[in-house]
Amino acid sequence: MKTKLLFCAAIALLLISCEKYSILTQSLGGTQSPIGEVNTVFTFSNITGISNSTASVTELTGGVSKISFTGMVTDSKLLALTSYLSNVTVSGNTVSGDMKAKITSNGIETVHEGGKLILVKYNAKVGDVYSLKTGDATIKREVMSKSVDDDYYWGGMLIKTMVVKETGHTAPGISKIEYIANHKFGLVGAKLYFTDGTSKSIDVYSSKTN
Repeated sequence: MKTKLLFCAAIALLLISCEKYSILTQSLGGTQSPIGEVNTVFTFSNITGISNSTASVTELTGGVSKISFTGMVTDSKLLALTSYLSNVTVSGNTVSGDMKAKITSNGIETVHEGGKLILVKYNAKVGDVYSLKTGDATIKREVMSKSVDDDYYWGGMLIKTMVVKETGHTAPGISKIEYIANHKFGLVGAKLYFTDGTSKSIDVYSSKTN
């Protein structure tokens, strides 16, 4: 992501208003990943409608990283979604805020006021499911695929990836979200699917690796 994504990822992740965490597999575990350490910088590419964006880890407390972001959002769909996000401030087209995540050698777990939800576990199997009860809805993340070979082009090279599909959002206009992750580089991409049949993809890059 060349300074254009934690917004899509942030917009995707912050759409969840957590009330209850349901563990359908064991907890994340693992040791602290350098990706979650203070001063890690995230950059983005492959997304239109976002400019002048920055994202970095600004705090690490008790194994939980606080990722702060700011940028200019001109895409009408993404800007409309900001009204459903927590911990976000909107001033005209300028959007800023933060999100929290536990980032370890085993994977990534998003952290919210009412609980936490595994985003990816590197040793997960296809079909593994993690869910989060939020109001009358349930956010579900399911492992859809896992590469055996280096077959995903990213950052000028081919890498192995796993794809996690997220469904159950109550925010209007969102159909589903797919997260793409790698055991060394962490979150490497995301794709938002809209109910009108369109989608937006992004590539995510971190200044540090596992």
